Amino acid sequence: MTNRLSKMTIPQLRAEIARRQEGLPKLQKKRATLLKAVGKIDRQIAALGGQVEQPAKLKGRSTKAAKSKVSSGKSLAQCIRDVLGGSGSGMRVKDIVAAVQQAGYKSVAKDFYNLVAAAVRGDEFRKLGRGIYKLETGKAAVEKAKKVSKKSPRSGAKKAATPKARRKRRKYAQTAEQLVLGLVQGKGATSAEINRAWKDAGRTGRADNTLNKMLKDGKLKRQKIEGTKGSRYTAG
Repeated sequence: MTNRLSKMTIPQLRAEIARRQEGLPKLQKKRATLLKAVGKIDRQIAALGGQVEQPAKLKGRSTKAAKSKVSSGKSLAQCIRDVLGGSGSGMRVKDIVAAVQQAGYKSVAKDFYNLVAAAVRGDEFRKLGRGIYKLETGKAAVEKAKKVSKKSPRSGAKKAATPKARRKRRKYAQTAEQLVLGLVQGKGATSAEINRAWKDAGRTGRADNTLNKMLKDGKLKRQKIEGTKGSRYTAG
């Protein structure tokens, strides 16, 4: 690539730079989408008490040094439980962050505050106010755990699908078209008269769909009634 560029003239180099710059917005958009997805995954990992690994930015820096470490050997969720367990009135997220770090939890994550904020939204913590959380204890914690276990099926177990009740199709002495044809013989019948007879026969809904189908098939003729709403139908 370098050898090819070195052989280009100045106008050719300018054209090549312009061509590459055209793809810059697309790359930036793709990067923003990936960062958003990674951030979401990191918050989910933290909420489950896992450790989030951050890539080393400096050349030669060991990726091992970029990992979040816990000197106490406890997960982030466990450290938060320990901190909130000693506070009956609850704590703000920023105070939880400070207390967790003071307790020995070490992390190189730049968004450590957001990781803690995501973790305290779990079912074992209760929100007391804006940004204030406490550990759910006693009977309330047991009830909450039961609700979660009911909502979440066991791993690998498929939730049995509830069979839908089949709607029974009602049977009538006449078909819908036979009923309509019997009404429109001779002088015909209005739409209101047909719908009234439709309901008297125990049928649900209205006869409009049947009337439109029969008009389309040429089995009926429709004439507008002047001065009133509706139409008169006669046999086609």
